[in-house]
Amino acid sequence: MRTRSLTLTLTLGMLLSVAGCDLLSSQEPEEARLLIDGPAGSQARLILSSNFLYQRIPLVDQTTGIVTGDTLLVDLLQADTVEVSLPFDGTFQIDRFDQFYARLNRLVDSTSTFEARLLIDGDEKAEQDLTLGQDSLVFVYNFRSNPLPRDPDEV
Repeated sequence: MRTRSLTLTLTLGMLLSVAGCDLLSSQEPEEARLLIDGPAGSQARLILSSNFLYQRIPLVDQTTGIVTGDTLLVDLLQADTVEVSLPFDGTFQIDRFDQFYARLNRLVDSTSTFEARLLIDGDEKAEQDLTLGQDSLVFVYNFRSNPLPRDPDEV
């Protein structure tokens, strides 16, 4: 009986240590890189922050009660606003808060498409196009967050 208990304890300890290894080895991000392409010389406004609060709010279908998506409310505690010429390639330190917010706005009405990519420590995390009819696009990245499932069956 004592051997069985010892074996169970050792097995449980080994499983916990293997599961915990991933938590200890995951590296917090150090930098965000924002790449924006568009017609050369086009002007854009960027609002940038790594110091912000956010809250995901589920969107629920009122007739079925099923979560159909979510929306994100962002409160910028500190931000910088800069005007840039395209193409733009900027790198920003995010190691203090492990998050990054960027909002890209057109400065003039344009029929041109702007293409934006967000890389975190060299890994592409998101890509968006600012197309005709849109005046802005937003990137929000947080190292510790997981988005709500988009598929109602996953809830």
